[in-house]
Amino acid sequence: TTVQGIAASQLPAPKLIGFNPGIRDDKLDKKMNAMQTTLPRQIMQVQAAGSRFGKITPSLLESMNQWWLHTGIPTDVVYTAKMLQYWSETQAVAPEQDTALSVLLVHTGGLQGNRSLNPEALKFTAGL
Repeated sequence: TTVQGIAASQLPAPKLIGFNPGIRDDKLDKKMNAMQTTLPRQIMQVQAAGSRFGKITPSLLESMNQWWLHTGIPTDVVYTAKMLQYWSETQAVAPEQDTALSVLLVHTGGLQGNRSLNPEALKFTAGL
C-alpha cells in the first residue's frame, strides 16, 4: 500500500523499489505487476528479502542495533529492519549507484512487533 501511494503521487522519482520482507504470496506479485501497468511513469521492482517473512536472525538484530546506534531511529524486526539491512548490503554499495541521486527509504512502522523479542536483544526496547 505504501509503494502504491508513492507511485501514484506526483513525486519525480526515476526509480521506485518496493521491498518484500519475505512474503511469499502470488497475490503480492500480481499487485506489483498491476501497478507497473497502471502507473507506467514509475519503474517498480520487488526486492525479496531472501528470508522467510517474520524470520529473525542474529545478523538482523545486529543490523537493527547498529542502525539505532548510528541514527537513533528504532526499526521493527518484521519490515523496516529487513529493508535497511537489504539496502546496506546491496544498493548502498552498488558501483552503479548514481551519487547525484537522492534516496528515500520509508520506515513503515511495526515497532510493536519488537515486543515479541527478548528485551536484551535490542538496545532500544525501553520505550516500546
